[in-house]
Amino acid sequence: MPKNLLKHDNICSKLQWLYEGKSYPVEIDNVEELATKGIAIIIIEKEGIADLLAPFAERYRVALVHTRGRFTEYGKDLIEAAKKAGSVVGILVDYDAYGEEIANGSRTNTPKIGITRDTIKWLQQNGYPDLIEAEIEEEYSPAIYIPRTSI
Repeated sequence: MPKNLLKHDNICSKLQWLYEGKSYPVEIDNVEELATKGIAIIIIEKEGIADLLAPFAERYRVALVHTRGRFTEYGKDLIEAAKKAGSVVGILVDYDAYGEEIANGSRTNTPKIGITRDTIKWLQQNGYPDLIEAEIEEEYSPAIYIPRTSI
């Protein structure tokens, strides 16, 4: 089990940057500096995923940014600064309302990695005909949902 590199008790920043085995809070004062590190950056919604990916990311100089479930203005600033610096940026989310909010929250078009309605449709056509969105989407209290359209 990988060690938890992103666990910080005294850091208020929602976003945590993980690069070459070190973790940093993403704050207004360091966005430009962090944006120049790494040849690629993956913004990650779910807690724990960055720790699982860290050994592979280190090998290829990929920076991981954990959102702790919410996307901040600093995150949006970071994405734009990283793109300007020449990095490839992607957003890794699951299929739920918060994931969609993060994936659609960047100021410019940023590739989304994860489950989409197209993925669900493909699964329905390839061996999982009874699969429905509600089985994939995480439940919240109070309830929030991704707006439904027909699949």
